[in-house]
Amino acid sequence: MTIAELHRLIALGEGFYLEFKRKVASPEKIAKTLVAFANTHGGRVLIGVDDDGSISGVESEKETEQAVCHGAEHFCDPPVAIQTHIVSTKQGSDVVVAEIAESPDKPHRWLHRGESLVYIRVGNQSLEAADEVVRSLRSSPVDGEVPLGQNEQRLLRYLDLYTRITLPQYSKLVNISERRAGRSLVELVQAQILRLHTHESAPFYTLADDPATIRR
Repeated sequence: MTIAELHRLIALGEGFYLEFKRKVASPEKIAKTLVAFANTHGGRVLIGVDDDGSISGVESEKETEQAVCHGAEHFCDPPVAIQTHIVSTKQGSDVVVAEIAESPDKPHRWLHRGESLVYIRVGNQSLEAADEVVRSLRSSPVDGEVPLGQNEQRLLRYLDLYTRITLPQYSKLVNISERRAGRSLVELVQAQILRLHTHESAPFYTLADDPATIRR
């Protein structure tokens, strides 16, 4: 990555695919961010960049790289594959760029104080995933026709009109518990009828661009 590319990234500001960190506080803490990106659509962490986009640089690029790699290997389950780059500015400050691709091995878990937690990227934050999101990450696509009940039919009609729906909205729409509604949404994601989106402030669902055969 060149200096010009680094500045272009910084100009975009923190978001769904990008996070700034002044430093790596510990391998364990950086691992949460790595897990979130790997579980969603990938992204980059710029280490040595303040929240306002100013470049402070890192004290030691090698130690920073080692801390990130240690976090990816020992505090992510399964380990998260990352690539790191060092960008040196004209002012002599070094920025470590960690690139994380969307993982085929989702869900990754953050190992934190004896707990195993799933994080995803939601908007410009790394947040703990709700149960139905974890199940969606874990699910594998299924082939063939998917019979739909009355609740699912109502959901599809709603999405034809309003494009998107959240778990609480679906629960209220068909008057069932959020737990049951979550299971239903996961099944529809697994059947490639719905798509889960996490790039805004709260996860939501839309019809898939190319839905599987639907028996209405």
